[in-house]
Amino acid sequence: MSWEISEETLRAYCAGLFHDLGKVWAQVPGRGTEPSRFDCETPERHQVRWDDCDSCKRRYRYAHAAMSGTLAKETLPEFRGLADAAALHHAPNAGELGDLVRWVVLGDHLSAGERDDRYDRVGHDGGRSAPALLHPLAKKRDEVFIRPGLLDSRLLFGQLRAGDADSARAAFGEVFDGLRSGLEAAAALSGGDWLALSEHLTGAVYRGAMGVPSAFMTAVADIPLATHLHLAGAFAAALAADGSRAEDSAGARIGLVAGDASGIQEFIHDTGSRRAARALRARSFYIQLLSLVAARWVAIRCGVPPWCAFSVVGGQFVVAVPAGRVGMVRDLQEELDRVLVAAHGPGLSLNLAGLVCSGEELRAFHEVYRQLREALSVRKSRKFEALARSGELFRPQAVASMGRACRTCGREAIGGRVEDDDGVERRVCEFCASLEDLGRALLDSKFVLLEPAGPGERLSGWRKVMAELGHRVELTDRPPERVVRGAVIALDSEGLKKLPCARLVATGRYAPRSRDGLLDFEEIAEQGEGRKLIATMKADVDDLGLFLQQYFTERPPSPSRFLAVSTALSLFFEAYLPELAAERFRNIYLVFSGGDDVALAGPLFDVLDFASELRQEFTRWTAGNDDLHFSAGVVAAHAHRPVQAGIEAAEEALRAAKGQRPNGAEAKNALVALDVWLKWPGFETVRAYEQKLVELVRGQDDKKQLARRALQHLQLLEKAAPGRYEPLIWRSYYQLNRVARDHRDAEEVLMDLRKAAFEPAADGEPGGRRVALAARLAELRTASDGDTEQRRRTGGA
Repeated sequence: MSWEISEETLRAYCAGLFHDLGKVWAQVPGRGTEPSRFDCETPERHQVRWDDCDSCKRRYRYAHAAMSGTLAKETLPEFRGLADAAALHHAPNAGELGDLVRWVVLGDHLSAGERDDRYDRVGHDGGRSAPALLHPLAKKRDEVFIRPGLLDSRLLFGQLRAGDADSARAAFGEVFDGLRSGLEAAAALSGGDWLALSEHLTGAVYRGAMGVPSAFMTAVADIPLATHLHLAGAFAAALAADGSRAEDSAGARIGLVAGDASGIQEFIHDTGSRRAARALRARSFYIQLLSLVAARWVAIRCGVPPWCAFSVVGGQFVVAVPAGRVGMVRDLQEELDRVLVAAHGPGLSLNLAGLVCSGEELRAFHEVYRQLREALSVRKSRKFEALARSGELFRPQAVASMGRACRTCGREAIGGRVEDDDGVERRVCEFCASLEDLGRALLDSKFVLLEPAGPGERLSGWRKVMAELGHRVELTDRPPERVVRGAVIALDSEGLKKLPCARLVATGRYAPRSRDGLLDFEEIAEQGEGRKLIATMKADVDDLGLFLQQYFTERPPSPSRFLAVSTALSLFFEAYLPELAAERFRNIYLVFSGGDDVALAGPLFDVLDFASELRQEFTRWTAGNDDLHFSAGVVAAHAHRPVQAGIEAAEEALRAAKGQRPNGAEAKNALVALDVWLKWPGFETVRAYEQKLVELVRGQDDKKQLARRALQHLQLLEKAAPGRYEPLIWRSYYQLNRVARDHRDAEEVLMDLRKAAFEPAADGEPGGRRVALAARLAELRTASDGDTEQRRRTGGA
């Protein structure tokens, strides 16, 4: 598939993407007036202040517009018309200056429903507010700002309080230097090609403008400049490809195509129990890559630049397309279905839906998005409809004998390989074998290159799927040193530092490994403390739809604001969490992390520690917004249990965590750990109890058996409650008294826990269940401290 996009459309995208970058330069302290003297007719009057130059004010209206022109002229001189279009987008007669400027102006207005163009540090407007991004996830009344900075996985942790304008302005010099270096890198990788520029300019803009506001003087400053510019470019390109003659945003029409992958969990977890770690991470990355490539494929087929796919998160995407090409969705769906069914059967699908909306309708983007989701829901109920009608879906497939079936997916292992796996013959099909190779390559890769697939290339496995969607994919550990007529994806923040025009699409590349390669789950379990169990955890944000609904009742629901919230959440799950795991939780295997949810596996106590850290970091990331919280489910079992079964059990525990409690406790914002339902403060209480009991067991070498007996009696208090004294409970109560009498060093701890067991439910569960869980965890954690017989007798999950 050739990437046939008109130069006019590419120029509209790049100009829309670039037009407001002068806003960054406008805030740099000590910059002088030279940057705003773009083609100045009276330079002698433009030496001290912008306000002194009537000709530039009349021509460009705002200094930041002229600075955008200067920046384009200095960094991207090969690209004709870009500097003029950027400089003139606020000209009083912009609508009369040609189609390119008109499309940029319309894209600008469609992206941001509300306007505030007073961004320049001039005259009486300077310093009325801090030039900093209002935290997009914080409560509006809290006025938490983000310190201006370059995009990385920790961007939203750099928080400022209202009024700290001096600190914000001081940071702009570093931000602008980073932006300029990204633009220069984009020019070098583009080689004068507009398609290449559209790819690399997108990355440079996100790195240099994600940490600064698109407007701040009178508008709510919670929209990053990067998300506003991305949408402005995408809408400008859609209008250009449609040949739109609209004179204002109300009369403009934009097409939107949404996609949603179905069957993700089944596909990721559909792997055999032996050596599962080889494929899990690769399968998760493949889904992420498939969603991205499919979104770009939709854009290209509709005649717009690939990054008109402006939102690609968690297997879902939205693409801005020409209004006149939304009718292509049915044909695109059939073609996409044929590719996916041939690759992995009917288990994994990618469903498409499209609509056309006016500029006025785009102002209520949350409503437009709701309509897209409803259309997708209908489409999901009719998966592979065209293939079913033609009979292709039911075409007989070869049936593999037991010895010829792939040990991973169960399909016939044609063209794959046979391996000796610890004395067991293991046959793997071509596709699953390619995913295992991808998993190994991913560990040491820093970048992914997405370029047009050449005609006649002989590819296999997952690469063949990408090629059929028009993309040749290359993984590499170093940035390219040649012109790349496609996208360069940085897989983590370190990659962005090496190539400042790469597009950050973070993925959890880290997985526990040894010198010999990836550790499997049985080997990972051996790295943990205490009983050698593998725990699995699923977690996701509670009621995100309701949060967004409330969010947009307080703020104008413009497309750029919607994208800002989505990007802020995905940055935490897709970029920050994988780096957190790699740096501080080396035994954690991130199976999936994206959108607003995460699935992982690891030794039991590593997973429990990660759950606590996850909540603390998410609270920090959202600036303590108590309307944003998540629930989790944690289960544990022997390491030889298939990880698929563990994740399914964790999913069930997550559903229980979100369910209404019979005792009337508030649902959600909770954790189910080893079948015990707890609000998060209750979970922290359990971990504190557990630590006291572990110290008790390990601190008494001469009375270790006595301490272990106390753990067993504490577990019998599981049903304890105020006024409840059935035989099992009072016998345990009596035995704890005896242990405390014979173990004076432990008396205070045991009596405190005995008392806590009879306390009423404070965090969703009675005190007895919290104490019993703490005792069970302490028993598992100290199981390897004694002899083998003791471990056998006391262990269990």
